[in-house]
Amino acid sequence: TALNFNQIGIAVAFLVGGHMAKNEVGIHDYFGLITLLCAATAIGTLVQFREKPPTPPSYSEIEKLVKGEKEPPFLESVKRLFGTPGFSLPLAAFICSISITNIVGTFIDEVMERGGITDQL
Repeated sequence: TALNFNQIGIAVAFLVGGHMAKNEVGIHDYFGLITLLCAATAIGTLVQFREKPPTPPSYSEIEKLVKGEKEPPFLESVKRLFGTPGFSLPLAAFICSISITNIVGTFIDEVMERGGITDQL
């Protein structure tokens, strides 16, 4: 089963940010930590990035290589994807679900406090 690392990231940010950001200095330290981690991740990604993986990632990619098929330009692929019947509604649902998750994550402390749950850390 694949884990949704977006949710893990939100949880870690909630716990670490809640612990660090108790005052103005803590908020600045927290944002500094986020900046360093993001920069390190971006640099690590750029250093390790390759044109393509050493082995094809799937059977369909092997078939494409054997047949000599070339990938269309990115913009053409995006246009074709958005032109696929039935794509827009699931996309809208996904965007709404992520938006709701982020909004709930932002205001969960206030909601829990209204429900009588406080000082749980």
